[in-house]
Amino acid sequence: MSIFSTLPTPVLQALDVGFYSFHTFIILFNMFGWIWKPARKWHVGLVVITAFSWFVIGGLLGYGWGYCFCTDWHWQVRQALGYNDGNISYIQLLFRGFGVELSTLQSNWLAYGIFGFIILATVVVNGRDAILALRRRAALKHASAS
Repeated sequence: MSIFSTLPTPVLQALDVGFYSFHTFIILFNMFGWIWKPARKWHVGLVVITAFSWFVIGGLLGYGWGYCFCTDWHWQVRQALGYNDGNISYIQLLFRGFGVELSTLQSNWLAYGIFGFIILATVVVNGRDAILALRRRAALKHASAS
């Protein structure tokens, strides 16, 4: 029994919409947050939380690789609303909303492939920023010593 199952239908409907919005924002921010420099620290934090959920909670604690607590809670809300989404991922649900059916394998490859790109892009841009900051500090130190 879920904590959501006792809530009134209008609250559950609002939570359903809220989870769609929030979770989709998380996915998009994970995908593109590394691009905008002022958002990079927040982006790194969210990527760490995502990786912790997928690999530590999911993989090491036995919930299954790729476990997402946001998806888990959203599924509980949808179940309380009477939806039976079965054993699909959030990515599969999003694609289904656009009329595209993905297999579990396709969904996993898409999610892990994009996450791998996100990690690479994050390391590259933040590494570049760190190197540039070190060079600026060294140049300022050299200029003030002259």
